[in-house]
Amino acid sequence: MHLQTSRKSSTNNTAAIFSAVGLLHLFRFMILVAIVGMLMLPSFVALQTQFREQNGRSIRRTYVKLTITESRCRCAYHKVGDSFVVGDLCPPLCHELWNVVYPYVFALQNGAVLDCGADKAKAFDARCPDGGRVCVHGEVPEGIPD
Repeated sequence: MHLQTSRKSSTNNTAAIFSAVGLLHLFRFMILVAIVGMLMLPSFVALQTQFREQNGRSIRRTYVKLTITESRCRCAYHKVGDSFVVGDLCPPLCHELWNVVYPYVFALQNGAVLDCGADKAKAFDARCPDGGRVCVHGEVPEGIPD
């Protein structure tokens, strides 16, 4: 009986030692990743700057204006006429609507011209996946400064 008890306690002690060693290794790995990330960031920025200078290319941010055109939102989160300008951060839209709109916003920010009815334009119309309760119109506006 005594032998079995000591085996259980040694198993518990071994598990505790292995988990402590595992946490130590995880902590060391996280520190290493952080250090490598800090070392790589300046060289990435330098490469990006060098690329811009070598090709004589300037990168211009494109904004997309989102306007709520119809709203029967169950949570009353969106109101008709609400407008958001998307640069590099997500606007305060509900995540279901943002999941529908984001591919179009990304395409317009990268210079795409989309099918808009029978024409092609730098604009789109989308509906909420919750039965189309919220409609949004997105476009690349003129005159928004960089």
